[in-house]
Amino acid sequence: MTRGCLACIRWGKTTNDSSASVTIKTDEQATTLAWHKGAFAGKNVWYDDDPYYIYYPADQYEDDLRNGVGSDVADLILNVKDALVKNGAWDITGAERTFYDQLDKMNDDGYSNDIDRAKGAKTSAEVKAEASKFIQQYLGVELEDKNVRSQLFPNTSSAKSAGNTQLSYQIDVKALAQHFVNYWISHEAQYPHLKSWVIQQIEDTGVGDAEGEYRQALDNVRNWDFGTDEEPDMPTITVDLNYGRKRLMSSIAVSVSGKDKYGDSYKGSLSLTLSQQNAVSVDDPDLTDTVSKAKDNNAAVIYHFKNKVGLLIAVLEHRDREDMATFAHSLGVEPEDMWSGNAQFGIRDICAALMERNAAQPEMVRLYIPCYKANR
Repeated sequence: MTRGCLACIRWGKTTNDSSASVTIKTDEQATTLAWHKGAFAGKNVWYDDDPYYIYYPADQYEDDLRNGVGSDVADLILNVKDALVKNGAWDITGAERTFYDQLDKMNDDGYSNDIDRAKGAKTSAEVKAEASKFIQQYLGVELEDKNVRSQLFPNTSSAKSAGNTQLSYQIDVKALAQHFVNYWISHEAQYPHLKSWVIQQIEDTGVGDAEGEYRQALDNVRNWDFGTDEEPDMPTITVDLNYGRKRLMSSIAVSVSGKDKYGDSYKGSLSLTLSQQNAVSVDDPDLTDTVSKAKDNNAAVIYHFKNKVGLLIAVLEHRDREDMATFAHSLGVEPEDMWSGNAQFGIRDICAALMERNAAQPEMVRLYIPCYKANR
């Protein structure tokens, strides 16, 4: 099976001014999800069928969020969303600060355990500083060693053209994982706050001996022993990086291939395009075409059915009419005579007709099974 994912992000001054889209492709279908000017849009194409569109404007998803999860959780989600982008760039620090500020304001008993766990995962300034230092040392110093790179990235290439540089790396997943763990074990004493934070996260999952579990996990990777008879097959991963002028990354592509536990081959890819603010218009034609058609589709639904609930009701009413006509035909009567008292049939006839109808529409029957289980 082949899977592919193409993602694009174009910064605006704020989150709502920015746009993003992701397209996921398989052998059977292609699905595009888009964020544009504060609204969600979607497009799905199955085989060669006509595309199906959805459109979710800001006022609608905000109302649905508040009705579904409550005002406190909705405010947390929406405020973090607004804080994600600032002045044309990610503002992860601002989003994190907003997240924890909103948590402090929440007083919902229904989410108290989740709130406590989220607060427990908050990193201190010391942990952040040590994490940043460790990443810089590992990526910027350790992985710059030519001998290390040759072991972890067995096939590499570099090409330059018109001011752009493309770097390609094939990753030895097993070697990289073991090297990372060995490097951490030999340097963990330099990062006491980061180590304590990791162990605390393990303890918060309910593990009694968190320190022992932490050490066991490291040993499992270092020895590549996960308690199975066979060594797990590692996928082949290739990373392609494209840099423009001033060493600014413009795109990254990751491809993964291998075999699953049944021996079947698989292949997938993820491509992400990053654009500086104003370098590529947020009104990109491909993205706006999807959003425009989704919006038109939503407008047609509202015009004919007032809202999507009205559309669902109309679909169900049509389904009921079709069912009644088929049901009546199986019983040898006209639909209008089903409940008039003029038709003569017994329970056995009704059960036989119902089973025949259900056997002819298994997809509809499957819809009822999850609902039945959920309501037991």
